[in-house]
Amino acid sequence: MTSRNWHQQTYWTGNALMLAALAIVAFIAGCSPTPTGPKDRAVVSGIVTFDGKPLPGGVLNFQSTERPVGATTMIKSGGAYSTDRAPLGNNVVTIETASLQFGNGAAFVRIPVKYSDPKSSGLVIDVNSGANESVNFELMK
Repeated sequence: MTSRNWHQQTYWTGNALMLAALAIVAFIAGCSPTPTGPKDRAVVSGIVTFDGKPLPGGVLNFQSTERPVGATTMIKSGGAYSTDRAPLGNNVVTIETASLQFGNGAAFVRIPVKYSDPKSSGLVIDVNSGANESVNFELMK
């Protein structure tokens, strides 16, 4: 092997090693943990009750009063709900259970229709950055 061939082979081997090292660094950087959800959203969780009893199912919706964004989450057994997508700021909350009549009859509880309309629900929450825990909604007949 001539001196020139050895130099060219070393040059390409060195470049290949450099590229491999850069690829590993890029892969590791891409695997670093990132926050869940958009920056303008937050975690909200709590319990929904109807006439003092946990609502066994339904759909809860957050609708920002400041921007055209919202979030929807399911109410689980025991009335528990949680989302990491609630818009920051003032939100009108709506809750509906009518969709359960046909899909999950055992969890269906008829609640007043006013709770499913943003104009009449009367449910308003100010979502702050971070975790908003124990944000409970007490529905009445």
